[in-house]
Amino acid sequence: MYRHAVVTLYLVAVLATARAQSSESIDGEINEAKAMRLLFGNYDPKQRASTLPEKTFAEVYATQSATIDETRLWFLYTTSNTPDNKCHACQVTLGAAAFEQQGSRWVKKVDNRKLDSIGHDGYAQDSKPVQWGTKSFGLLVDNSWTGYGQLSSWQSLYGYESGTFRLIFTIPLSDTNGFSLLPDNEKYAWDAAWRFGPPSANGVFDIAVTLKMGSIPKAKGQRERIPVAGTYRYDGKTYKHRQTSVPLGGK
Repeated sequence: MYRHAVVTLYLVAVLATARAQSSESIDGEINEAKAMRLLFGNYDPKQRASTLPEKTFAEVYATQSATIDETRLWFLYTTSNTPDNKCHACQVTLGAAAFEQQGSRWVKKVDNRKLDSIGHDGYAQDSKPVQWGTKSFGLLVDNSWTGYGQLSSWQSLYGYESGTFRLIFTIPLSDTNGFSLLPDNEKYAWDAAWRFGPPSANGVFDIAVTLKMGSIPKAKGQRERIPVAGTYRYDGKTYKHRQTSVPLGGK
């Protein structure tokens, strides 16, 4: 009787451990289908999406592989939304998950389903996985806004750092009200561009910002939004202009 009870408890423990492992790790090589099923419990390969409670769905937005200090990592970026969320100002929710290879398994390390709100009209714009340092990886996301004759655009970098995901910077890239009905003396237009430079001592790449300006009267609120040209260096928390210490993206 005692032996039977011990065996039963052992089997229960084994099954519990197996269930815990199946919800936290993936056997064999990882891919988006396996990761989505682990995170959300289901996956439609044709739609590249999972169905969530309350008519919500999550879609694959991007994936990224990385190796940091000889450890293999794999990142899954998702967007979640509801079918009726389609207004001009309606955004989607950006999520990010990180998996680490441990032997023959991929173990879930991070699952942040509400990293930020992005996009408009119920969808996210283009994105690109990037490496922003010798040991730094993340996702660069495009964004824009159009309304009342104004057109603006910006980019945001969401980075994996110290075991978690966070917004690293947002930089305005352009703004114009040239399509509005305002008089010409109240119109403005400016454009900015940026690129990664060499790594600094902490291994994070510098960022070089350049400006290509059109006719820019000192319209109220515009000068504060235009990024300062020059080189920005990461101080462990944010990118700052090397000469002025202005944070990347404005004053």
